[in-house]
Amino acid sequence: KNGLVDQVHALGTTCFGLRDQVSGYERLKEQIEEFQDVQMNIVNDKGAKLDADLLEMALHLEEMAELEDG
Repeated sequence: KNGLVDQVHALGTTCFGLRDQVSGYERLKEQIEEFQDVQMNIVNDKGAKLDADLLEMALHLEEMAELEDG
């Protein structure tokens, strides 16, 4: 009977430790997701700026071509 009590106690300790690990992994996952969101916003902002810069260059080249033809 004493061995069974020891096993139950050991399982309880293991369960508590596993719950603690899961909690830590969940916090880490949330931090990673937040980091990824920030990084994606940075990439999206840079992409939007690049699009705007390319459009500005294209318009400038078009104006230059019109002046040369004009």
